[in-house]
Amino acid sequence: ATHFLADRVKEHVGDGSRLGVAVEYLSEDRPLGTAGALGLLEVPNEPVLVINGDILTKTDFRAMLHFHQDYKAVMTVGVKQYSVKVPFGVVQVRGADITALEEKPTAQFFVIAGIYLLNPEVWAYLPRGEHCDMPDLIARLIADGRKVVSFPINEYWLDVGQLADYERAQTDFEKGIAS
Repeated sequence: ATHFLADRVKEHVGDGSRLGVAVEYLSEDRPLGTAGALGLLEVPNEPVLVINGDILTKTDFRAMLHFHQDYKAVMTVGVKQYSVKVPFGVVQVRGADITALEEKPTAQFFVIAGIYLLNPEVWAYLPRGEHCDMPDLIARLIADGRKVVSFPINEYWLDVGQLADYERAQTDFEKGIAS
């Protein structure tokens, strides 16, 4: 799905043949968000792999598909463990009383990695021609009792949406880490 600088993307990637893939483009008149753009597609006959365009990864997509099928999920969300170092002591309080203290802890979370597998029935939850981000779609599915599972990504993964991360990707490629 393209909108911003769509011509440049098409010019650079082409039909994908030089990269060993087939690429088709879905042009948005206005940004619809990842899930909103999917709403412009015909309902597929099999699970669809969706990857944000600014993700570099060595994720084993076959393993992800098997995981998706084993868990009988309608949607599988790739997740990556992310740590945040708090540079201060963190206190727990009850009223004005400090009940516990942890000095400069590291909090760990699973974050959305921008990689998804969606079954065809998910298309019933996609708005047509309206903006919808993937977290909105995930929330709709969960609210309706549909099975959404997380697939932990342990392989190389990097979101290159920020300049510093793009520069890191260049270094990773030079070192052979990302290739």
